[in-house]
Amino acid sequence: MATCSAIRMVLHRQVGLVRRGLFGFPCRLLQMSSYNLSSEEKQNPADSRNEEFDSARSESANKKYFGGDDGAAFIDVDEDQDTDVRETILNAALEHVDQLGWSPEAIEAGARAVGLSAMAEGMFPRGAGDLVLHFTEDCNVRLADHLVSQSRSAGEEKRSGVPLQKSSQIIIRDAVEVRLRMLIPFIDHWPQAMGLMLLPQNAPDAMKNVAYLVDEIWYHAGDTSTDINWYTKRGVLAGLYGATELYMVTDRSSDFEDTWSFLDRRMSDIGLLIGAKETLEKAGSDAAELLSAAFTTVRNMSGLNRRNR
Repeated sequence: MATCSAIRMVLHRQVGLVRRGLFGFPCRLLQMSSYNLSSEEKQNPADSRNEEFDSARSESANKKYFGGDDGAAFIDVDEDQDTDVRETILNAALEHVDQLGWSPEAIEAGARAVGLSAMAEGMFPRGAGDLVLHFTEDCNVRLADHLVSQSRSAGEEKRSGVPLQKSSQIIIRDAVEVRLRMLIPFIDHWPQAMGLMLLPQNAPDAMKNVAYLVDEIWYHAGDTSTDINWYTKRGVLAGLYGATELYMVTDRSSDFEDTWSFLDRRMSDIGLLIGAKETLEKAGSDAAELLSAAFTTVRNMSGLNRRNR
């Protein structure tokens, strides 16, 4: 009995310690602290959720998801990287145009070729139109680099005393051929590409590419006009390029020899423009000299020159 009484006294003392607090820390303070924490959570539940959402959103803000049945991937991208990813996919897609044509399937194949899901095709809202526009823009850039290189070579030859210098007509003719030869790897499917460029969603950018092309060629041909001739020359060259392009897609001659012969015949229009400019300039100069001589004659006949003496 004495033993049982002693055990009860010990348990009662331990329970009393728990009631008064853990290791000397009052239970009331624990309860108050717990109450304060729960009250803050009750008062601002939305804030805590918003903080979690903002944190998750900041981590995924620069991520794009490409998923599908064949796999999925998150890619960390900013605006510049997004452009690089697009160009990488489109460059890879060009390798599949020969089998798949200018189509969304070619873009999907390009995405898979660079290790992305075929769902990356969703990055291109105009579908195959984006692929054709990418190709034409790239061709224009390559032509511009070629013309710059030719201009530098001509400048070096001129400084070294070499008298030979290409005329504007030859520069334009060679530039058009260089640009059209870039189509040869895709010539079998190029009519499809030309059709895509006529669609309303693609036509504005297609026209911009043509405008850039003809302006770049005329610039390197030495054109400095600032009047109506500026528009006339570029319009005529755009028509010449388009007509030669149409002829090329139906040409079955070796190395497109018939196309280049057609281009040479059409270049007479450009020659007329260049000749007309020189003729007009010369005519203007002659007319000015004639008017000056006539005015001087009239002054002499009227005695105005003697009066000034």
